[in-house]
Amino acid sequence: MKKLFALLSLFVAIAAAAQDKPEGLFINSKAPEFKLKDQSGVEVSLKELRKKGQTVLIFYRGNWCPYCNKQLKGLQDSLQLITEKGAQLIAITPEAKTGIDST
Repeated sequence: MKKLFALLSLFVAIAAAAQDKPEGLFINSKAPEFKLKDQSGVEVSLKELRKKGQTVLIFYRGNWCPYCNKQLKGLQDSLQLITEKGAQLIAITPEAKTGIDST
């Protein structure tokens, strides 16, 4: 029984160590340069946004996501503080324009 437990523990440890590190952006990490179209269809680049000052990027799934809406509400409540610090808030979503307008 001890050998089985030891073997199982070893298997779990190897499986955990073999997992890839998560990809993506983390809080306070620098985003790679990109160009996207805004809700009006105008192309916007992160490079140009950075020229205007610090940029806070938020990615949200859509207005159907209650967690995203809660996070956006918190950011909306903090928007004045963010702008007073000289930063701008940019929200990125794959949602269609009709969904964006209702968010």
